[in-house]
Amino acid sequence: MFEELLKAASQHGQVGSPATVPSEIAQCLPSAFSLQDILDELVGSDSQEKGDIKSLRALQACIDSDRLDRESCTQPEALERLAKYVARGISLGASPSGIDAAKVKIAAAQGELGLRILSDLGNNLNAHLGPDVLLPVTAYTNSSDPWTTPASPALASAILDRSLDTGGSRATFITSTVLTGFLRPLFVKSRPSTVTAAGRKAEFPEPASRYQSSLSGPPETETKPWKHGHRHAVAVFEWAVHAADAELLARHWHMYTPMLLTLLDEPAAPVKVRALSIFGAFWARCPPSLMARVGLADVFEQAIFPAVLDLPSLTPEDESVRILDAAYPALFQITGLAYPEGDIGEPVKQASFTDAQRKLLDKIIREGILVGYHHASEYIRVTELLCKKAQSIVNGMGILSDLIPMISSVATDPFGTKYPPALLAAIHLLQAIMRCCWPRITGYNTDIVKVLTICYLNIEDEDDYPQGAPSKEDVVSELAKSAEILSAIMKANGDNLSETMAPLIEKEPLLQNLFTPLKDD
Repeated sequence: MFEELLKAASQHGQVGSPATVPSEIAQCLPSAFSLQDILDELVGSDSQEKGDIKSLRALQACIDSDRLDRESCTQPEALERLAKYVARGISLGASPSGIDAAKVKIAAAQGELGLRILSDLGNNLNAHLGPDVLLPVTAYTNSSDPWTTPASPALASAILDRSLDTGGSRATFITSTVLTGFLRPLFVKSRPSTVTAAGRKAEFPEPASRYQSSLSGPPETETKPWKHGHRHAVAVFEWAVHAADAELLARHWHMYTPMLLTLLDEPAAPVKVRALSIFGAFWARCPPSLMARVGLADVFEQAIFPAVLDLPSLTPEDESVRILDAAYPALFQITGLAYPEGDIGEPVKQASFTDAQRKLLDKIIREGILVGYHHASEYIRVTELLCKKAQSIVNGMGILSDLIPMISSVATDPFGTKYPPALLAAIHLLQAIMRCCWPRITGYNTDIVKVLTICYLNIEDEDDYPQGAPSKEDVVSELAKSAEILSAIMKANGDNLSETMAPLIEKEPLLQNLFTPLKDD
């Protein structure tokens, strides 16, 4: 009955978008057919058989066609059998090296095609999609994965939301099917020693073996199947975190922690960056202070903090920037720091920090940002990022610390004009310090004047200022704003910036353009 259809699907199955059925395939459909015909002729009797892209394209044509007898599509068992067939077709399965890169484009198209069929089965035919059908769907929820298409994440999320919108079905699916049934066996051999198999803090952890050579133990392909044979396991775990709420995590946090710490312990940059992002979603969904109460806050701190020292030249600059940009926000979450990056407005009173949180914030400044800057100051993009992260801490806590010398070094560098974003980041950090720590700024007035004047003169002397954002005018404007803030602080303390600048302007008239707004002070 479907011979011509399958032949056409074989020839044209990979042509065009999975969103539409090619006309060459649609015209080969029988004049009338039932769901049982589809099961007998296309699905077959072998329950382990799965559809390839050819058979899924043929199936899509059948489901979308008005030639299908809709009255035959009312048997739940038949619809469930069809759904399982499609789910096996989009299951990424396991292979020694993960998904073959040469076939990833076909896998992505086949995945979207199967998702569209499952969506039609659920929305149009009211098919019940069970856990074994939904599990492979979770692997398509992140658009950054190579086996997804731009349309796949929205389709997968819609299928999951529709199928898991009742009572405790979502929690049961996450805890039983995803975490226990699928993920736990893949992560059990690579669990870090800082947590027990039950996901709780290990009171007597074994010495860390993060960088232990595979020659002294089983190969990584055996201990980390989630990384090699089942690359989609990270995407599935990521969905399980994002799909959870505070109530679920309050009861089942111990099921997440071993896997999350395993990912955070992974030295490979792409996995580490993604793990830090997943940690952010996990921490945001946890009930307040839960991790501190169960003793895991410091375990996560110890797992994440080494990432802020992934610096050039041991770590390539691009890779380092990606890691640092994910690691610092993760640490900020542990400290309870709520300030968004880039906020240099009036300081907002924050909730009180615990002693442990204050200690970590101080550690981030002294052992993270300052150490990172002194170690990698010649890498300008790293310097820019460190200034931005320091700004978040200053805005959140009003910490002055030893940041002024770092700002001075960045802003007065004669080669700083070659990368204006770093100059702007340093100036914004200076503004944040002046706004949040103004009662303690008096002792730094001379240093700040030095920063503003030398930075401005370097910009004016630059003959080949880089094109793009931020422009020369943008940076000069922020310098002038900084001068206004300093003037207001000095005035509040009974000093006058105009008088301080007068001898300097007389010696270098060009500075008058920067301090012109102050002439009437």
